[in-house]
Amino acid sequence: MQDKLIDIKNEAVAQILAAKDARELEDIRVEYLGKSAGKLTLLIKKLPGLPPEEKAIVGQFANEVKQTIEETLQAQKKAIQKEKEANIAETEKIDVTLPAVFPPEGHLHPITKTLKEVYEVFKFMGYQMITGPEIETDEYNFTRVNMPKDAPSRDAQASFYLDTRNSKIYPGEYLLRTQTSNMQSRALERIRPPFRVFSPGKCFRVDDVDASHGFEFWQFEGILIDKNITVTNLLGTLDFILKSLLPGTEVRFKSGHFGFTEPSIEAMIRCTICGGRGCPYCKNLGWSEILGSGMTHPNVYKAAGIDPRGWTGFAFGMGLSRLALLKNQIDDLRVLTNSDLRILKQF
Repeated sequence: MQDKLIDIKNEAVAQILAAKDARELEDIRVEYLGKSAGKLTLLIKKLPGLPPEEKAIVGQFANEVKQTIEETLQAQKKAIQKEKEANIAETEKIDVTLPAVFPPEGHLHPITKTLKEVYEVFKFMGYQMITGPEIETDEYNFTRVNMPKDAPSRDAQASFYLDTRNSKIYPGEYLLRTQTSNMQSRALERIRPPFRVFSPGKCFRVDDVDASHGFEFWQFEGILIDKNITVTNLLGTLDFILKSLLPGTEVRFKSGHFGFTEPSIEAMIRCTICGGRGCPYCKNLGWSEILGSGMTHPNVYKAAGIDPRGWTGFAFGMGLSRLALLKNQIDDLRVLTNSDLRILKQF
């Protein structure tokens, strides 16, 4: 039996030393030391049948063989792990003398950069920034800013109304806001006069997409409520804002019409893209409308529970997307929503 034990030991050790991974080692362990069918295990189970004088000697030798196999398994397992770690270290070794690989450097989007400039101008004038919902109710988007029920802008062909079928919401009650003017009544509800705030945000309208129009665009709304505010205060504010954001730009004003202001004033600037010569962006007029404004209509105050006899003020809305185009000399609004980084990284 001792010869068989020696053969098993030599055979097992040879296989262990030739193993290349942990799975092979486990298979070898089961083959020789498995509890039910291991070669050494089966041989040890025959020890009780030996003569008493041989049992003690062979039993001790069998334990030594078992210990040798177990120690060899552990040693080979450590050697395989060490070799594996060395290979990984060699594979992942970094040559610090090689030129570095730099990731592409990002930067702010033109609209984000423009918004930061707008914020600085309004902060200088003492305005507080507020934000509002992009999904708005018909009440705040139209009714509270003095828009009549038959206003063309309330038509489904001009506004994106939410599909409220199979819900408890009345059809036409919710829509994507068409203007930041919805913040006039919300500001009057949140803050008691006097105050001055501005509210930037995204707006949506059903519109044909061209060089100067899109169904999704950015605006910002300026609102000031105080005592004894006049049109002169409004014109001075608009002139300062436009010349701060577009230095050296020629500005002119003309009368307009907006449901939430009376009187209403539109601001025009000489087109910064063509210099006034005429181009597709300014529709060959040489001038581009940049914002709408006016003295806040008394009905807007009344809708928010404010006495129009004690307070006066003005509001103005400006296209932030359009301002970004003018500041960056971009002649097509669609560039701002283009996902091609080769285009965007130019700005």
